Amino acid sequence: MRLSLTLALLVLALLVQPVVASQPTESAVYTIEETHQLPNYSTNAANDVLATILLLDNRSDHLSQQILSEQIKVDGVLVSPEISSTDENRIAHISLGTIGPGESKTITIIQAVRVDQVEPIDASSVQGDIPPALLTYTESIAHLWESDNEVIEEKALELTLGQANFYHKAKQIFNFVKDYLTYQKLVEEHGAVWAYNNRMGDCTEFTNLFIALCRAAGIPAKFVSGYGYKPGEEDLESMGHAFALIYLPNVGWVPVDLTWALPQGQFCELSYDHVVQLTSDGSNMVREAEIRVPGNKVSYKYEVPGPDPDINLESVGKITMEATVEPKVTAVPTIEDNILEFSVTVKNTGLQTVTNLRVELSADTTYFEVPPAENIDSLSANAQQEVSFDVQVKADVENAVINASVTYDSQYGTFLAEDQMIVSASVSAPSEDTINTMLLVFLAAIIGLTIAVAVALVGR
Repeated sequence: MRLSLTLALLVLALLVQPVVASQPTESAVYTIEETHQLPNYSTNAANDVLATILLLDNRSDHLSQQILSEQIKVDGVLVSPEISSTDENRIAHISLGTIGPGESKTITIIQAVRVDQVEPIDASSVQGDIPPALLTYTESIAHLWESDNEVIEEKALELTLGQANFYHKAKQIFNFVKDYLTYQKLVEEHGAVWAYNNRMGDCTEFTNLFIALCRAAGIPAKFVSGYGYKPGEEDLESMGHAFALIYLPNVGWVPVDLTWALPQGQFCELSYDHVVQLTSDGSNMVREAEIRVPGNKVSYKYEVPGPDPDINLESVGKITMEATVEPKVTAVPTIEDNILEFSVTVKNTGLQTVTNLRVELSADTTYFEVPPAENIDSLSANAQQEVSFDVQVKADVENAVINASVTYDSQYGTFLAEDQMIVSASVSAPSEDTINTMLLVFLAAIIGLTIAVAVALVGR
């Protein structure tokens, strides 16, 4: 009986063990809606029409992206097309049958996607050699990443000479390209040698030159195409963006964005305003000596001698921020009684209401005493609220980091948002009035203690 009871209690204890929740991440949730129209302006029917469209995909490791929901419709009706996936990308093959003269069909794709911030890596974690299977990502590609070009090879050797760690090799190349090229929006795509010779380009040229130099230095590298979200805007096409992935031994594929937040860029880290559509090893990016980033396409058949229906995809898209919070920490420029007042403005920049917001400051406790966290019940879309903290300065300090963090709940999960600022502070000496007051209090305490002792002795 006792054994049965003991086993029962043990089972119950195991059943009620708390589940360890995953740590909140700095993330954002977007809704991306694409509309593709296929009109037939000709007098001839297009038969067996097939639209091939790139879909957003789940990405893991150092590209953290998760598809939360997906709808594909043809003329407003939900469909389940054939979807193929490769190691790199995910593609929908949508059969549309016949589109007659003067007719049109419309494909609508709506995806909700969560994107997590990729945190910086530690250079010391990069160890070992490049696996032989990945050496294909160091090969030259004509008109795109001409890593066998003499000028590119010499520059790669110059930049990485004396560097044993692949992290530091890549960082040298990253810094060079950022400083060497001048950002200028271009209409056409250009390869690495063109970028090197002309010393200008947009995200594509910066990325192509970086990839070519990395490959020449023996660092596997590939191309990423997607979108860079711009707050307050919706047009998907205007947010088209490119960056790179490099392989670092013992770490894996990590992102490198040379043009985001210039002049800093993002090396081996990535902010959550990057949505990845495709990655490429370059083998499908050059046709007839021209660079063409893989995209959507359509195929069809038609009867001859009739005219070619010339069916094309006429596409528009928009992206909206569903859930994210942005904190901004500021400080009053003056210190009173060794108290430095901080304010954290918390703004909901998404379309969904967020709840259970916890606002917290953190700093080096050697110099600061930070009060407890403050709570905000909820914030509706575009609403903001300010929270104040009186932080005691314990010792003189220069260029100290004050971190502000906000955890919050949304219908998509629990997320984290952070901001920081640099402060310097000096502890002020007590004023003469303060010292006099302290002396009076001390003397009063001594007198009180003396009287108490005397009373006790008399009582004996």
